[in-house]
Amino acid sequence: MVEPNKVTRLSELLSAAAHAHHDATGGPDHDWANWYARFLEHEMEPSLGIDPSVDDMASLLRIAADKHRDETDHLPWPSYYAELILETLENEAERSG
Repeated sequence: MVEPNKVTRLSELLSAAAHAHHDATGGPDHDWANWYARFLEHEMEPSLGIDPSVDDMASLLRIAADKHRDETDHLPWPSYYAELILETLENEAERSG
């Protein structure tokens, strides 16, 4: 079970990434997931105690976006993405640990 405060913190980081991305690009960007992952790269470990690679994070962001669109686009995306990403990383750590 993912800690609610971690979901909240990652949700906040994702929202900050979205604002920074919009300011930097001014519009649609097909490479948004990589941009977000690079933005989050130095924030994840100190804020959440996790350190996924940029490639892994970008992949998780794309998966979260697809699932959100296909399953439940009525929920706020930052919280949805945060929970899915943290659950996935937690499950991977349990399998490898």
